[in-house]
Amino acid sequence: MNLILKKSRWLVIPIFLVGCKRGVAPSGGAGSIHSAAVEHEKAIEEGYRSIDYADSIRKKYPSVSLIENFRHFSLTQKWKTIFFVNGRYEIVLEIPVSYDEKSLRPSALKSKSEMHIFEIAEVRVIDGGRYHVKYKGDQRRLNSSDIEDLAKSGWDFESIGLLNKGAPIPNFEGYIQSWVPKYPAQKEALSPRGDNP
Repeated sequence: MNLILKKSRWLVIPIFLVGCKRGVAPSGGAGSIHSAAVEHEKAIEEGYRSIDYADSIRKKYPSVSLIENFRHFSLTQKWKTIFFVNGRYEIVLEIPVSYDEKSLRPSALKSKSEMHIFEIAEVRVIDGGRYHVKYKGDQRRLNSSDIEDLAKSGWDFESIGLLNKGAPIPNFEGYIQSWVPKYPAQKEALSPRGDNP
C-alpha cells in the first residue's frame, strides 16, 4: 500500500499496484496487464469464499479488497480489505496469504493478521475531482486476537470501545466512491450500508 502517514499533512488517496511493480508493466504489454487484472479479480472473488473475515466485513461496511504483490511469488503476498466506518474511519485489514496458481483461491494465515484504524480529520475535493485526505495523527493497530474478538462481535467497533461516532466527515462518501474507477468489479461492495459509512 503506497500510503505515507504524517501528522497534519495532506495525502492523496492511496494507490495500490496490482500485477506490476512501481507502475512498470509486466512483460507482455497491455494484454498481460489486462490478464493480471482479470486474474486478480478472480482471486478476490475466491478469497471472499475462503477468507471469512473479508466476506463478513464486505457484507457490513463499504469496502474494497485486493492482494498486495499479486503474482509476485518472491514477495510476501497480503490480502487487504480497506473499509469505511461511521463516516470518519478508514480501516485496513491485512492478512498474509498464499494461493493456488490454478484456482487462484487464497489461503489466509489468520494468526498473522493485523488491522490498522485511521481516523480521518478532513476530506477535500481538488481539481479534477480527486480527493485529498487528512488523517488524524494517531492510528490504532490491532493484532490477530483483537481481530478475532471483533469478528465474534459482528465487527461492532463501538461495542468494544474502539470508535467514537461523531458527525460524518464532509466528502467522505465521495472519497469512498473514488475507489470505484480503480476497482469497478467491486462497485457493489463500495456502496453504503444503512448507517455505514
